[in-house]
Amino acid sequence: MPLYQFAVTISITILFPMLVHDGVSLIRPFPHIEHRVVVSVDAGTATPERAKAAEEETRAMEKRLNEEFDALDEATRPYFQLLFFATPLGLAAMLVGSYTKIVSVGTGLILGGMITVADGYASYWNHLDGWARFVALLIGLGIAIFVIYRRLVATRGAPP
Repeated sequence: MPLYQFAVTISITILFPMLVHDGVSLIRPFPHIEHRVVVSVDAGTATPERAKAAEEETRAMEKRLNEEFDALDEATRPYFQLLFFATPLGLAAMLVGSYTKIVSVGTGLILGGMITVADGYASYWNHLDGWARFVALLIGLGIAIFVIYRRLVATRGAPP
């Protein structure tokens, strides 16, 4: 029986964040991105003119890569923004899991909710202002503490 409960817990833990990701993808699909590799090789003796030309080429390549990175960030931002705004689903799963009487289901919802929240926070974190980060962490930590307390009370039967 414990193996069955473990399987239920792991299944919910994995499937819940996947469900949220797929739901976000239905509303705002992740853009198609082609990857490429850029390699630079210096295979000759360095004369002052050649060294200067190589340095200018390196600066131009860095500028181009930064522009491509900015374009990639701009293209993926709406998807990650929606994923961030889906974090309340993870918080709700944690709360529901703390009240669920079936331990394996409740634990799966709590863990899956935690993964969903962490994924939503991590994907859009660098675009948030400092106050928004603080509030998001405060809410997440508050709910995590509440869920932990609820689980301890539920397993012991009464508050300490």
